[in-house]
Amino acid sequence: HLAQVRLRHALTLLETTALPIAEIAARTGYYDQSALTRHLKAAHGVTPAAVRR
Repeated sequence: HLAQVRLRHALTLLETTALPIAEIAARTGYYDQSALTRHLKAAHGVTPAAVRR
């Protein structure tokens, strides 16, 4: 459940801010940008950069 909340918050930040992806990863509790990328891709099939487009 916590992982879903963190991922949802990261998606919101990706869609609504211009913060760097590494900063979003840190703010949402991921170890680094690659950890966020792995989790997002596994759960939703997209990368953080693709969400931004």
